[in-house]
Order: sequence, then C-alpha cells, then structure tokens
Amino acid sequence: MSITYPVSMPAGDPGPKDIVLTANYVVAQSVSPYSSQEQVYQHPGSWWELTSNLPPMTRAQAEKWIGFLLSLRGRFGTFLFGDPSAVNPQGNAGGSPIVSGANQTGGSLVITGLTGTIKAGDYFSVGSGVTQRLYKNLTDQSGSPATLDIFPFLRESPANSAPLTLVNAQGVFRLSDNAQPWSVDEALHYGLSFKAREAF
Repeated sequence: MSITYPVSMPAGDPGPKDIVLTANYVVAQSVSPYSSQEQVYQHPGSWWELTSNLPPMTRAQAEKWIGFLLSLRGRFGTFLFGDPSAVNPQGNAGGSPIVSGANQTGGSLVITGLTGTIKAGDYFSVGSGVTQRLYKNLTDQSGSPATLDIFPFLRESPANSAPLTLVNAQGVFRLSDNAQPWSVDEALHYGLSFKAREAF
C-alpha cells in the first residue's frame, strides 16, 4: 500500500524529549548612513520551523521513529505536527467556530461561532490534509464575531464557513533535509533528532 501524505507522527511513548518551535518573519530594514533613520517593511512571508530531539531509546522503541522519518523520503513527504504541550485551549474557548467571510488575507482572521475566550497563545488549525495550517492566536478574543490576530499570516484564503480546530490543532510540515542520521551507542541506545519547517 502506498504512503498517503501527510502522515501522523508516532503516538505513545517515547515521545520527543524536547521540541524547539521557531516563528519566522520576513522583515526588511534600511538604515540611513546619514541620519540613522530606519525604514522597516514587513513582507507577507511567515512560517513555523521545529527541531525535535528524542530521548535515548532501545531498538524496539527507535524503529517506529526511524520508520516514520524514512517514510517521509527526505523533503518529499509531509507530516502533521502540533505543539504537544498545548493540545487544549488555555481558557474556555469552545462552540463551533468557523471562518466568517471568504478572501481573507494577512495577519488576522474573522470568525463566528466562538463561545468563551480564546486566549493569547492558544493554537488552532484550519483546513485538512495537505492544506491544514497551524496558527497561534496572539491576543485574547471572545464573542462572535471575533477578529483573531494570528501567526503566521494566512497562507491562502480559507473558505467561508471553514471550521476551526481548537483541540489538538496541527499543521503540515516537511523535513528540512534529505539526510536523516541516527546513532547507536555502546549500550545499544539509539539517538534521533530531526528538523522540519512548515510545508506550503
């Protein structure tokens, strides 16, 4: 059976020992050599990157991770990732939030159907499959309609009435490199790490 992307990361123990999430913006800056005045321009590019280190593992534990990483075939395949420390919203955000209006662009998203408050730092996702995008809400918002300030900027305009996922929000990522090493020490413990960036 052929592999269908995006694939899911291995579930259960052992999970990653640590994860470093990096938020990237593209901002141009020009400083006058005469007056020292700045001109700053924010381009629409913004994206997630992640680095993950796994704990020392036995072969039986490591092979599911090795299989997962090899199944991606370097930068070819994609996988779903969400912050494992932030599976649930911090507050009482709920309801059935949906995108309110088509053709939205930029760093904000108008939604309806939200109950409670979505807190600054809460994640949500929009879309499914290869178009699933992971966003972070940047300011507390409540009520309906609500305008969310988000990172990253909207990659593409989500469809009107597209549902938001507030629990276990995930986005699509791909490995940053075509080479995937792993190590085995004298105690036969396996060592693995990988880097990835948002796929779009």
